[in-house]
Amino acid sequence: MRRLLVVLASLALLLTFAPVASAATQNSCSSSDNLKFKLYENLAGDTSDGDDILWWCSAVASNLANAAHTLPGDCNTIYQPNPGSWNDCIDSVRVWLPSSLYHACFYANTNYGVLVLDVTGPKAGETRYTFSYGGDTTYTDHLSSFKYSYALANCPHG
Repeated sequence: MRRLLVVLASLALLLTFAPVASAATQNSCSSSDNLKFKLYENLAGDTSDGDDILWWCSAVASNLANAAHTLPGDCNTIYQPNPGSWNDCIDSVRVWLPSSLYHACFYANTNYGVLVLDVTGPKAGETRYTFSYGGDTTYTDHLSSFKYSYALANCPHG
């Protein structure tokens, strides 16, 4: 009986200190930034691996193959197609745009090919948009590049 109590106590101690997935954030933006993206590693509501976040706080376009993923989440493993970068790692995004003259343009390919989402301002991060391409809603890591478009009717296709 004593041996059983020792085993149970050891198990309880082990479970107390078991690793838990937690979200990490790369970069940050000022609350006064009115052109920014909050890019999520997971879909809304999915915290299974911590849901790492990348803040993008400028109007400078990005090819995510060149954006280093410095967090410990699933997209920074050797099992991903682009380990160590945010390319094909983003499932969803929140967008801040100051007026209807701005568009946030999101692409499935690096170098701005295959438009998958065009968001028109004004936006204040109220909606979390999910990326899917070609009807694929189960594997959504399709974001590879993005840019802003100003005073155009819509986002350029490539």
